[in-house]
Amino acid sequence: MRTVVAAIAMVTLMAASTVSGQELPTWDFEKPEHGWMTLDKQAELRVVNEPGHVYKGAGSLQFSFSPRQATEGDMPGVLLVPLQGIAGAEGLHLALQSSTSGPLLLLLREQDESTYVYMVYVQTGDWHVLNLPLSDFILEESAEDENGKLDLEQVTGLGVVDPALWLIAAAAGGEFPFFMTQPSRRDIWLDEVRMLPQAPQRMRMATLEGTPARMIEDCDSDSAYWFVLGGRNLELSTSTDQALAEASLRLDYELPEKTLLAVAHVVRPGLLQGIKRIAFGVRAGAACKLAVTLKEGDKSGYTTVVEVPEGHWQQYTLPLDQFRLNDEDVDPDTGLQPEKVTSVMFTDVTALADQKETANSLWLDEVMAQ
Repeated sequence: MRTVVAAIAMVTLMAASTVSGQELPTWDFEKPEHGWMTLDKQAELRVVNEPGHVYKGAGSLQFSFSPRQATEGDMPGVLLVPLQGIAGAEGLHLALQSSTSGPLLLLLREQDESTYVYMVYVQTGDWHVLNLPLSDFILEESAEDENGKLDLEQVTGLGVVDPALWLIAAAAGGEFPFFMTQPSRRDIWLDEVRMLPQAPQRMRMATLEGTPARMIEDCDSDSAYWFVLGGRNLELSTSTDQALAEASLRLDYELPEKTLLAVAHVVRPGLLQGIKRIAFGVRAGAACKLAVTLKEGDKSGYTTVVEVPEGHWQQYTLPLDQFRLNDEDVDPDTGLQPEKVTSVMFTDVTALADQKETANSLWLDEVMAQ
């Protein structure tokens, strides 16, 4: 990731944005001129007018590339637009479509090269429409920032990045317990991108056992708000047929022997300050072992495992003192500090623990803290 950050830094410092720092930028791609660029030397970038690939209006931006490892001077799957600050913005709206299912990173880069990201997963064919508070973007693990917060007036670039270049490298290293296939080509369509003057409020208020709680994700809206790794024949969707309230996140997948499926959600820095427990609802088509991990911004993760029975909704409330530091992690702060948690992750460890192939359907709902 650090290599991509450095490359983006060089491009955004050299390129002048067509957007004034006095107004909030918007791109509707109705005209051929748009200001976006790619660091992928083999990619194609163009405005298209095909009805099936336009979310709104007459045009969208199509980014076509081949997922592969990065080489010197070539960053596959990196799309960005230079900016001159976004002071006054509190949110980001955009619509995404992809020819193949897979993860993407949304990226905001500051002038000092510190980089903030939001992780999503897009299902093939669907338009995913996201409304993100900028405060939900978290500092990328390999980046550093002198004050640890996103400074809007210093933002010099907005990017959409396919993380395949890191995933392929990780898989080649032999320590990547996630099933992965890479297509020979991926097309991303981008439309209706705009900075918002107010932070979107899309989730319901949370209550746990009759008292106020903090909602991490109510799972009522687009499934792309989650980030997923692993799973063969994975399908991700929002389900209204099975839910604790309104809708839930549904995952259908197969797990080859000794592999994992991880589904994660970004947690706004500071959101969990002072909390004592995590709560969520889960339903499984087949009994499974589910690891629940709270990841801090310093890369350390704390995990506990629950046994999910087959066929019925289960609601779990897990005290923080039940979580233990992952064996492979080192925490410089010693001890789980909820105010520093930047993601919550649910991992099906059944195929790895039982050493055999599995298949399952998993529903998640009402992920909150108190």
